[in-house]
Amino acid sequence: SIWPQIAYTIFGTCRVLGPGVNAPISLLMVDALNFLPDINGTDCSDRTAAGGYTPDCMQFIEYSMLLALVVSVLYIIMAVLQLGVITAFMPEPALSGFTSGAAIVIVTSQLKHFIGMPNVPRGGVPQTIVYIFSNFGTVPNVATFLMGLFSLAVLIVLKAVNMHPKMKAKLPIPIPEQLEILIIEILISLGGDLNGNYGVPIVGTVP
Repeated sequence: SIWPQIAYTIFGTCRVLGPGVNAPISLLMVDALNFLPDINGTDCSDRTAAGGYTPDCMQFIEYSMLLALVVSVLYIIMAVLQLGVITAFMPEPALSGFTSGAAIVIVTSQLKHFIGMPNVPRGGVPQTIVYIFSNFGTVPNVATFLMGLFSLAVLIVLKAVNMHPKMKAKLPIPIPEQLEILIIEILISLGGDLNGNYGVPIVGTVP
């Protein structure tokens, strides 16, 4: 996912655009490939006995790459034909509805990790919310929940600092909230060995 960002840095024309993989694109990708057999309910976390991906996961990856190639070709054609003006005719309610719905799905899907309840059964937004709140008294990892609350509090504080008029005038650039939280959490996790002492999940080795 780093290559689109490098390519846009070299060939792009908008310095404020942030290309790359994000949650709304992932939702659109999954929705477009929903017709594939044996895909629903998997997230490619399962492995074969040899440590490789399962056949249905490989199928999903291959079709995802094909879809990305098709979309990129369509983008190039639209750029050549100067069809960017089409976006001006997209209805605002449709865009607002999509972004709001995507936000709800994203928040719901991450809520189980936020409170330290990773074994939530797969399901829609209502089912996930009902299960989490009905089993909230049995949160398996309180340390993970506290880390989530701490991250949220720091994010809110940094966002308020960035939005304050006096701080805006003094800061040369806005404080990168997500990056600051990431660095702080890494240092806390490393210094306190949260994974070893309290079982807080970590990303681990990145290949």
